[in-house]
Amino acid sequence: MTFTVPQAADVIAELVATFKDNPEVVVGAGTVLDAVTARLAIMAGAQYVVSPTFDQETAELCNLYQIPYLPGCMTISEMKDALKAGADIIKLFPGSAYGPNIISAFKAPLPQLNIMPTGGVSLDNMQEWFAAGVVAVGVGGIC
Repeated sequence: MTFTVPQAADVIAELVATFKDNPEVVVGAGTVLDAVTARLAIMAGAQYVVSPTFDQETAELCNLYQIPYLPGCMTISEMKDALKAGADIIKLFPGSAYGPNIISAFKAPLPQLNIMPTGGVSLDNMQEWFAAGVVAVGVGGIC
């Protein structure tokens, strides 16, 4: 659930309650821009936090609560900083700015890098991203 949705924390809490007995459903928070919003999401029951950018305070807060943090990064420097802060998966955002061919260039100096592209990923091209070496993809849109 993205924090661009009104009362997103309430929606997260409702989703967590609705699916509490279904271990296949994992509820997370997206478009988290700062540590305050991350804390609201975590207290509502979010099991992971996704951001369009890297934020050190958000990384520290998520690490404190052992909640996976997937920050959005576009450069090697941002990715390195996010890894140092404890991020396990880096959200390449927007993926459409690069395309799948960029993955090998990022992984050359950082072979341990786990990348999840979002933005520009679709059901039609997601296999290309996986073939390029990503660990996950974010596919979405406005319904």
